[in-house]
Amino acid sequence: MNILFDITFDQMDVDYTLTAISEPLFGFMGDSLVPQGKIILAVDFEEHSRHLRKFMEFFVFNNRSAYHGVLGRLALKDLQAMTPIYHLVMKFPDARRGRQDSQQSDGGKGLLYERITKRQ
Repeated sequence: MNILFDITFDQMDVDYTLTAISEPLFGFMGDSLVPQGKIILAVDFEEHSRHLRKFMEFFVFNNRSAYHGVLGRLALKDLQAMTPIYHLVMKFPDARRGRQDSQQSDGGKGLLYERITKRQ
């Protein structure tokens, strides 16, 4: 289940309306909550020249949170994402896979690696 908090949803200023939901969610934040509604949004994940767009369903809640939203386990599975908590990042595969030469700014010559290792 993907969660989006209403303050974030309002700030997004999207032209879509929420689909009404009357069923409560149990066990989240200690008691039962009824979402304001649900919506399907296009979510873009981008890092440098890598780009991935997925359409995801979000349940919108009127709660205070330190987060804008939360991606559920199924969304992370669909993205084939790895989330190493220690580094606070999320990685996902793209079409280049292991082709490091296409991802390096020096054309795959390894110049950056050489500069870093010579300093040590």
